[in-house]
Amino acid sequence: MELCKISGSAAFQFGHLPKRSVFRMTGMEFKPQNRMFIAGMGFVGQRLGRELKNHGWDVSGTCTSINKKKKLEEERSFQIYLFDANEPDVIILDAIKNHTHMVVSIPPVPGIGDPV
Repeated sequence: MELCKISGSAAFQFGHLPKRSVFRMTGMEFKPQNRMFIAGMGFVGQRLGRELKNHGWDVSGTCTSINKKKKLEEERSFQIYLFDANEPDVIILDAIKNHTHMVVSIPPVPGIGDPV
């Protein structure tokens, strides 16, 4: 098996993504039609989330620490949920229902394995 390196300056290309999000009215609030839930807002999740937001998507996701949650919400304007593999929260499952797309980018946890 051959591995290749991808430079940090490699740009993501999303040819199939809309330039502008279409909004539909639900009750009294507007919701973007394209809503991504990223389970695991690490390096990959954040980069993908930023690119999607730049293309008009609404992005939410999970992380495992309160400090990271605050940083992602304040600096990146993501809606973030705390995830604990030992005690999964029903609130996260409810949040996922409101999204049109989902990406899982969670590494295996030592001693537990794949948390999803």
